[in-house]
Amino acid sequence: MYKRQREALVFAAANLGGAYPSSVKVLDTVANARAAAADLFGCAPAEVVFGNNATSLVLRASRALARTWDAGDNIVLSSLDHDCNAGPWAWAAPDAGVSVRWIPVRGDGCLDVDALESLVDARTRLVACGYASNGLGSVTDVARVCGIARAAGAVSFVDAVHYAPHGLVDVELVGCDFLVLSPYKFFGPHCGALFGRRELLEALAPAKLRVADEHLPSDANCHMSKWEVGTQNFEALAGTTAAVDYLASLGDRFGGLAAGGRTRRERLVAGFGAIARHEHALKRRFLAGAAQVPGLVVHGVADLAHRRAALVTQLPPPAGRVRVGPRFVDVPQRPHQPVPHPLERVQVPRARGRRDLLTHGVEQAPDRAAREAANI
Repeated sequence: MYKRQREALVFAAANLGGAYPSSVKVLDTVANARAAAADLFGCAPAEVVFGNNATSLVLRASRALARTWDAGDNIVLSSLDHDCNAGPWAWAAPDAGVSVRWIPVRGDGCLDVDALESLVDARTRLVACGYASNGLGSVTDVARVCGIARAAGAVSFVDAVHYAPHGLVDVELVGCDFLVLSPYKFFGPHCGALFGRRELLEALAPAKLRVADEHLPSDANCHMSKWEVGTQNFEALAGTTAAVDYLASLGDRFGGLAAGGRTRRERLVAGFGAIARHEHALKRRFLAGAAQVPGLVVHGVADLAHRRAALVTQLPPPAGRVRVGPRFVDVPQRPHQPVPHPLERVQVPRARGRRDLLTHGVEQAPDRAAREAANI
């Protein structure tokens, strides 16, 4: 990733649409990034929107969609979500005279999708939820959520930021209208990528400058999108392509594919199959070790057969400095958390530790995590 970002900074420090070599390099960088993100989403390149981060993309979408709402309409949000996919919609609702309804969280830390059936009606304009909780790791049946939204005539918006490092996204299988993720979560740079169904991206009118393009990206407009604000972070787009290629390479190395002749999407499918097998082994090992640590509580679903994208663990709140491995670190009481409400609903206090198990984790990582937890 570093190499591609360096090349973009050195050889592609220009704007799109110029008749000179560095601008041509920029065009290739943008087109390649859209193709890579499209392979990751399972969509067409023109349906990919890039931005500074997932939050800014959700904010942008919320303002565009809110212009289509009428007073008396309602939107349905998830009580399990990171504020990225709750706050922007909740902020936009009062401006449009729209009420907000919340999908509750079950006692086991999973979203109560059954309750959604009674929350939507003919005036529901949006259903937004996360694919996986960044606080508890609970994986939601987003295909069912999007199906309920579609049956009610509502737009569906999925936050896959926390899910994307652990499972391959397929927007057609999910049936969503929008889905957002962050490449930095799967070892890429800090930026955001949004899938939007083409007919919606074309029909909606996002706020934009006069000089911005009026259309979706294509060869005819140098791959510029009316949804993207200003000059993009081209080096981050180069890094995004590299990150997707890395995930695809796992399919070559560990997914059992024969050399050559496979599309990047096929390689991604195989790569994420290998990721799932590896992370499941890490999860089993960590849960076995965590069970031996006095005072350590694992919140959320602890059933090994259940899909979960993270592990949340908690010890009695530490005071001041604690030992983590060979060194001491400060553990301040943070004044805010990105997802305080779902954690509080399942009685997880603010002072907590979160342990994520990712692709690059070695077999001994769960053992080390359990030992370090015992030292806190």
